[in-house]
Amino acid sequence: MDKPESLRSILNRMIQTTELGTTLEKARIWNNWHRVAGEDLAECTAPAALENGLLVVFVTDTSWMDLCLYEKWEMIRRINREAGRLIVSDIRFELAPDGEDPGGAAKKLRKRRPARGRSQRRKK
Repeated sequence: MDKPESLRSILNRMIQTTELGTTLEKARIWNNWHRVAGEDLAECTAPAALENGLLVVFVTDTSWMDLCLYEKWEMIRRINREAGRLIVSDIRFELAPDGEDPGGAAKKLRKRRPARGRSQRRKK
């Protein structure tokens, strides 16, 4: 008779192989955005979508976008280290639509798309 599998190992396998895991990873990125992006960048950016390893991040303006591009690989490293596995392979930075606050624009985008995490951006 096989030894029973622990609940922990079953849940870990589900997190790594199902949509539940993807949703949890998105929530982890959204909830920890200030730590992942750094305090300064987090104030002018917001994660908008994560699909197939591509994280889309809205940015307030082009000067901040330049800094985001400079920090891109460090942000990817922090996200994957926090997750304990590869969940983000690339980041695409986009200007927030029509000069909107990136957090507000990201929330609108997530409302249009199913199964998105919630942004925990601090209000100024």
